Amino acid sequence: YASIAYYFIYTSRPYLAIWVVVAIGFSMAISYIKAKGEVAYLGLKFQTTNINRVFKSGFLSFEIRMLVLILGLLLHKLDWAIIFIAIFASYTAIERLLVVLKKLR
Repeated sequence: YASIAYYFIYTSRPYLAIWVVVAIGFSMAISYIKAKGEVAYLGLKFQTTNINRVFKSGFLSFEIRMLVLILGLLLHKLDWAIIFIAIFASYTAIERLLVVLKKLR
């Protein structure tokens, strides 16, 4: 993501670098919310079969984010791919946070 932000700045489109920062921020938030939720939830009911399976909800998983990024690179639509990731990663992060809060109640 850092190299993509640098590319946008270098090609005189710094406003797209802001979208890159938003995309990486929410992408990291998705993973962080999942990890913290699993630790909190499985700390109560720890079973090794549940690791990495409890909070898989959300529209934009890691695999989908990478697929969108690769397609954006291949189709020369990197700007649209980053904006798509930023918007739907924010939705996914909020959705996972709500699922975590619901399961912990």
